[in-house]
Amino acid sequence: MPKALSYAQAVRILGKGSGAESMRRLNDLTGGALLGASVTTATVLQWFDAYAVFARLSQQLAGTVGQRLVGAHRLDRTERIAAAHTVIVIAAWFDALNGADLPFDTSALGITADDQLRLTDAGAKDRRLLGPAVVRGRDLAGAVLQTGVHLPEPHGPRQNHRARLRSTYQRLAGTVNGFLRGLAVWDELSPGEEERVDRELADIPDRALVRYERMLLDLRADCPEADLWVRDWDTGALLESVRDIHQLMRSVAGPATAAEVPRALARAYAGLLDRPVVGTGERTADVDMPTLRRAYLPSLFRAMEAVPDQPASDERFWADVPVRGDLHKYLTGYLTSPRAQTAPLVVLGQPGAGKSVLTKVLAAELAEGGFVPVRVSLREVDTALGLQRQIEQAVLDATGEAIAWPRLAETADRRLPVVLLDGFDELLQATATSQSDYLDRVADFQQREQDQGRAVAVVVTTRTSVADRAVPPPDTLLLRLEPFDAQRVSAWLDVWHAANSQRLAARGLHPLPAEVAMRFPELAGQPLLLLLLALYDAGDNALQHTGELSPSDLYERLLTSFARREVRKGSPNLSAAQCDAEAERELRRLSVVAFGMLNRSAQWITEPELERDLMAVFGTMPGSANGGIDAAGLLLGRFFFVHRAQAVRASRTLATYEFLHGSFGEYLVARFTWQLLQEAVSRLSVAVSPTWNADDGLFSRLLSFVPLAIRSLILRFLAEFSAGLTEKQSAEWLAAVIGMYRRSQYLTWGSQSGEYRPVTVRMPLRYAAYTANLVVLAVLVAGGELDFRDIAEPEEASARKQWHDQSLLWHSQLGGGDAWDAITLTLAADQCRDPDGERDLRLRFVADGTAVSRTDELWLFGRDGDREYGRPFGSSFTSEAMVRHIRFQSCSMDSLLLHALQPVLESSLAPAMQLFSGHSSGDSSSIVQGLFRVWLLPLSRLDDEERQAAYEECAFLSPEDFRSWDATAYGAYVTQLLAAVRADVDLPVGFAGALVQELETSSLMPFFHEAIDVTIRVLADRAGGRDKLTRRIAEWLGEV
Repeated sequence: MPKALSYAQAVRILGKGSGAESMRRLNDLTGGALLGASVTTATVLQWFDAYAVFARLSQQLAGTVGQRLVGAHRLDRTERIAAAHTVIVIAAWFDALNGADLPFDTSALGITADDQLRLTDAGAKDRRLLGPAVVRGRDLAGAVLQTGVHLPEPHGPRQNHRARLRSTYQRLAGTVNGFLRGLAVWDELSPGEEERVDRELADIPDRALVRYERMLLDLRADCPEADLWVRDWDTGALLESVRDIHQLMRSVAGPATAAEVPRALARAYAGLLDRPVVGTGERTADVDMPTLRRAYLPSLFRAMEAVPDQPASDERFWADVPVRGDLHKYLTGYLTSPRAQTAPLVVLGQPGAGKSVLTKVLAAELAEGGFVPVRVSLREVDTALGLQRQIEQAVLDATGEAIAWPRLAETADRRLPVVLLDGFDELLQATATSQSDYLDRVADFQQREQDQGRAVAVVVTTRTSVADRAVPPPDTLLLRLEPFDAQRVSAWLDVWHAANSQRLAARGLHPLPAEVAMRFPELAGQPLLLLLLALYDAGDNALQHTGELSPSDLYERLLTSFARREVRKGSPNLSAAQCDAEAERELRRLSVVAFGMLNRSAQWITEPELERDLMAVFGTMPGSANGGIDAAGLLLGRFFFVHRAQAVRASRTLATYEFLHGSFGEYLVARFTWQLLQEAVSRLSVAVSPTWNADDGLFSRLLSFVPLAIRSLILRFLAEFSAGLTEKQSAEWLAAVIGMYRRSQYLTWGSQSGEYRPVTVRMPLRYAAYTANLVVLAVLVAGGELDFRDIAEPEEASARKQWHDQSLLWHSQLGGGDAWDAITLTLAADQCRDPDGERDLRLRFVADGTAVSRTDELWLFGRDGDREYGRPFGSSFTSEAMVRHIRFQSCSMDSLLLHALQPVLESSLAPAMQLFSGHSSGDSSSIVQGLFRVWLLPLSRLDDEERQAAYEECAFLSPEDFRSWDATAYGAYVTQLLAAVRADVDLPVGFAGALVQELETSSLMPFFHEAIDVTIRVLADRAGGRDKLTRRIAEWLGEV
């Protein structure tokens, strides 16, 4: 059914059965127009005396809907409630129009011969007779009876629904106004009476809204679904158990189904609730896993309609969408609304956010609400099949019964089938094929089913980061699951404690307090990762006994603990030392996996890619003499914090792996980088010739594809490791990094053994990525700050020149994506001088990613000796050369600045672009910069003292200081400065006068004397008529 029902459609829906008499009477009132009879103007005129009857009969018809829901199935309930809502919308308008105080008797309205001419098609052709505001009778009838009325929807705020209703009422009132203007009675009205009509009709929308809200209360009381459509959002609701969802479903339920397959599906899905929240592979003898029925808590969420060309993975897309806490009330409202039958709902969330769990709970509970749920795990059905065949396969897997989809839809018997497609992201990852039209195919399937009389709703789940791989069709809704708040973390831990308090007490342990878990909000906010914290703490209360852990300490303990647990599972007889050694080997393999994802700029890795990487690094696969896919799966599939995504294609299982949270992979990258660096330090300490090494081994291969700065958390972990170095260790580690940096330009990766090549990239890019990583590491091990000359080649060009060349390499090779931005945000390069006075760069690590490098114009042009006050200087290059170089390089950022400065470069001010002045403070500024600052003073928030300083900075310049500055350029400069003085009405007149006096002493005054004269007159006028001081200034200015 459509999202917007017309009044005529709604009355026909409600006019069946017991509503037939009401429909007949309404049809009679409309002269048969309601059921399709031709409309005449005379018929429409009769409506004006019957609006009260219209309103009463419409309200009575809508009022019967509550009784008629008894025994109605899901689709019939939705249709009847939507119809009742449309009827009360128009009934409220009828009622408001009936109360309008018009200056004529509506019961005496008639139609004259002139009216007939004006309101016919023939008359409409004569613009002298039919004004633009005139509306014919059939147009008014169409507006009232046939215009679609949009239904309220649970994803939209109530104020938006009211605003849309107001627009509907305004259009209807305007149509009535236009119709009245076409009647002879309008010509008899005085101007005051015409205004009265306009005023009364303009008030109708507000009166109609009041009446609508009153009628809506009755509809909400009779129909729970209507209440869910229009209820105020609840941002703090917390359903305590699945029992609450069960009761919610029962409130909107129709009669139970007798069909066997839907009942079999309901039984299969109900069983999901009584299984542990994780699979058997994650359970241990030390804890009891609560069942899904006990442990499930609805997440916070945001919901909105998809917007074309606005990616749902962009955080800015969601910034203004409020967070809500009424997840299942929202979903129930959505699934009982007509929109659910026209386009999919896409549920977004991070790995571990609870998307799959949500589909399991929905599958188990929707049957109670008059739905027929079918849960399709996209990781388990054949991706080569079409959507219909995948649904049929899922039914077979759940019930053991093969049934064609049309037959299943028929057995639904007016219950709404809800297809839950879980894991669209797994489909993308595992198959590595484009699925950009996937949601379009889903919507096409829904449209086909609706055309066949078999309406179906579809819910698709996917990871947020890949949501943009499929273009959403019109009317698609997006729902993003949000992290748990403190209330939900505490509630979930209460369930965990209830299941494990006795076991913990028997071992002398305590339950994990919520405040301890909330020290790590990035983990505690995701349900599955919260379980990981609980499992870790259940071992020996490690989280509770360690006080404030640094992030790196937490991740080290978590990962090591789970690695040891997995080793113990497979080899319970190992000694503690053997177990630790094997756990370390497992973590190093996982680190290579993390590097594989980083270096491919992906969040996951496929099994073939995993196999190639492990073979390249270790030479063999774990647990297998000759490697193989099974061994790769064995490595990752057993770790709780690793998610295996899979899809089946033509009986072949395709799989990818990803970490439940990206921070696990980022920590493993930092950890392995640090271990490899430690190995390099050890190698340096025993090397016969530490200055020569043609191959920096695995370190250089892993770190030469992507800058680590692209993932800021990696650098923060490395900064924590660096903080633990002693002063002696810091010097040793820095020496190792410097050696690798100076050797980096001579590496030949192509000839190295054990080639590791996750992606094919140009060799200059590898040099750029590797040197960027080495420079950042050098800064980190040095304590977060380091002069570049300590890293640079001492026998080559100056440190400034080497840095310039190095940064250009990074920009040229890494500037196509986010890598270059990441480097400049985490590494600041401040211009400084070394003890010998040579120009250098002081590199600083900025952990929060807000680095801004400090610049010094005196440093740029090698004029450090000109720091004394008033020592101006100029650059050696011309404006023409600057323009030529920028255009030749075609750098977008440089070209953007050039575009903004082009008018200056083409003016007589162009020489000022290369002129600078030093100040006593040690700073310097260009002449044009000072002039720009004065021009923009009206937009600034500077105080009077700061404003005057900006003018003084410009005025004290003397043309004699600039040999390259000709008189014309200086005259143009002063003319523009004086124009700013005249325009600045907030500038004190006394200060402005002194400024002019300073300028008029210039030997080049003839080049700007006219500007001086104009400024004096303006200031004199501005000063006149004020206190004695300003009058004296005015007199002085007059004398000048």
